[in-house]
Amino acid sequence: MLRLGWVLSLTLTAGTAIGQEAGVVDTPFVAEIDKGRVKNDIAVATQSGFRDTLLFPMSAQFGDFKPAVPLMVPLKLFSDLSAGASFSGGDKVAMVSENSESTVEFDANGFFGSVKYPGYDLTIQGTNLKYISNTDTSSQFSGPQPDYFDFSGDNVSFGYAGADYLITIECTVGDAVCVSENEIKKIIDNFILCDDDNVCVNSFPVKREEQ
Repeated sequence: MLRLGWVLSLTLTAGTAIGQEAGVVDTPFVAEIDKGRVKNDIAVATQSGFRDTLLFPMSAQFGDFKPAVPLMVPLKLFSDLSAGASFSGGDKVAMVSENSESTVEFDANGFFGSVKYPGYDLTIQGTNLKYISNTDTSSQFSGPQPDYFDFSGDNVSFGYAGADYLITIECTVGDAVCVSENEIKKIIDNFILCDDDNVCVNSFPVKREEQ
C-alpha cells in the first residue's frame, strides 16, 4: 500500500522528473515531440484492441489551438468532461466538469489536469519543457527522447514521444493510507491518449519493466 498524503512538487527535466540542484543554473528548452508516433500508436491501439477513437470533449471549441504534448489523462477525467463541462479559451484553454470533479488546463508548453476520486485527488501534468545545464555542450537532447517509466512508490513519472509527465496523489481523508499501488496502476493502464488533433483512444503506450 502507498501512503500518499502530499503533493510532490518537481521540475520536469530532460529524461526524467527530478528537482534542480540548488545553485545550478539550467536553461529551459522546448523538446521535440514525435507527433507521427502518437498518431501511429493511436491507429495501432484502435486496430489491435478493437477500440473506437473519440474526440476530446469540447475540442471543437479549441479553434486553431493544438495541445503542445500528447494528452494522457485518466478515464474518469475524460468521462467527467464528456458528461458536461464549462469551457474557457484565450491564451489558456481550460475546462471544468459540471460535477466539479475534473479539470484540465492547457498552455503553450503542455497541460495540467486534476480529478477527484473517493479519498484522494490525482493530478497529471505534461510538458515539452526540459532543462539543460549551461555548461553541457553535448547533443544528447537533439530529437525526441526515449520513453521511460518510474514508479518510485511516492510518485509516478514517465516520458512519451519526447514529452515528460508527472502524476501526483493527495489524500483527502487525513493522513491515512488512501490508495494502493495496484489501484494507481489500474488507473494508468486505463489512460486516454490523444494526439494534437484531439483524436483519442483508451491506451497507455509507455512500456513498463514489469510488463
